[in-house]
Amino acid sequence: MKRLGLLGLLASTLVAVAADSRHPLFDEIDGITRTLSEITGFEVRRKVPYAMISRRELRAFLERRIHEEVKPEEIRIEEMLLKKFGLVPPDFDLKKTTIELYTEQAAAFYDFKRRKLFILETPDAALQQAALVHELAHALADQHFRLRRFLERAGTNDDGALARMAVMEGQASYLMAELMARNLGQSLASSPELVSLMSRMIGAAPGDSPVYDQAPLYIRESLLFPYTAGMRFQHAVNQRKGREGFREVFRQPPESTQQVLHPEKYLAEDSAVRLRPPELRTRRAYRGLAEGTVGEFDYAVLLRQYAGEETARRIAPAWRGGAYR
Repeated sequence: MKRLGLLGLLASTLVAVAADSRHPLFDEIDGITRTLSEITGFEVRRKVPYAMISRRELRAFLERRIHEEVKPEEIRIEEMLLKKFGLVPPDFDLKKTTIELYTEQAAAFYDFKRRKLFILETPDAALQQAALVHELAHALADQHFRLRRFLERAGTNDDGALARMAVMEGQASYLMAELMARNLGQSLASSPELVSLMSRMIGAAPGDSPVYDQAPLYIRESLLFPYTAGMRFQHAVNQRKGREGFREVFRQPPESTQQVLHPEKYLAEDSAVRLRPPELRTRRAYRGLAEGTVGEFDYAVLLRQYAGEETARRIAPAWRGGAYR
């Protein structure tokens, strides 16, 4: 199912912080990049350009990029789909919420188009450094796997697109957490409990976030899923494949959110059933607006919203495939 497609325009670190004029320690970039290269095995091919940005400038950037790359009709259709499935209220404004949510939540972002890293102004040096690590992980992966093209290869497979987003954000989150663990003399590879702890920290509702707090469940979960589930997925793959797991998830990405949620299915190459809705004879006055897939993630959120947490946890894993037209 389509979800926040507007946000595939950049990769960001989700940590809510307050702005001021302090600059981050950009002189740490080369050292952090070398460390990331040692962990992943990804060669550093070029230096990453960077800049400081304010929240006001971030909002202007988002508005400009959406205007340049997303047609109003595409936004209208995506919003309509969310409403038809009952995932957002009738008065929900997708474009407005998207811009406000990322303006509120992002601590940094990597611009695929310009291949440039942006850090938001903040008084919290620790959060700023974590954001820097996350975005440098994106920049390094982009030098090897062209992240924008990687996401676009999902085509009309909405569930596959979210799975690919989980690869990208999950790996960056894993590496961010790994560097934090190393600062404490530990490692995620040898401390699985740390992976669970870090993913819960990333998924915890940030304080003083009115836009996030008021957003529909599906929007909140769509925002967090790539980071939290993606991080646990990367850890599971690395446990089986070692350092090669960092490359493997890009070379052979998960086909569905089910494979992200259940890495054993990915490792066993257990694919979802591919469904195609039947062709319908319609009057000439009608035209097709959209078609796509419904994955376990979508199914789980629908069940949580209308049947409760326990029912969703019990039934959602039984999903085997879904599509709409």
